[in-house]
Amino acid sequence: MRRLSDASRLTTGIGRLRSSFSDNLIVLDEAWTGDRLAFRVAVLGSTTADDLGLAEDDLGTEISVGGIPFTVIGILQPKGGVGFASQDDQILVPLATVQKYFTGSDSVRTIDISVASAEQMADVTNAITAELRTRHELAAADADDFSITNQAQLLSTVGNI
Repeated sequence: MRRLSDASRLTTGIGRLRSSFSDNLIVLDEAWTGDRLAFRVAVLGSTTADDLGLAEDDLGTEISVGGIPFTVIGILQPKGGVGFASQDDQILVPLATVQKYFTGSDSVRTIDISVASAEQMADVTNAITAELRTRHELAAADADDFSITNQAQLLSTVGNI
């Protein structure tokens, strides 16, 4: 079994594969849906796969992250990174698995969402805000206990530095 000594790479738990995500896969030998959502399966970023000496032919290989075995079911195509973060240096595992084995909590810190066009940003942001306020049981007068940041805001912030 190949072991990752740096468990900090386990940064992302995902609920369901979407087309924008699965389009970046080199290969995925099993669906990441339904009963597999709490399984110990992993999709590796390309750098992580390289560090472990794994390639497409190694799907089904078992790796150990934090002493917990995971079966590699996919490898992402190289995408690069921004600043100190690289999408290639990560391990994607089902959200329920992260919650069960690593956080012990059902809370979620970050949700990444993409839209097909910039024109959809306001409507999607409003829909997400309404859904989170409902789930968090916030009254109309209550302040949000979450924040939503979009890419345009991040670029503006970076431009002001």
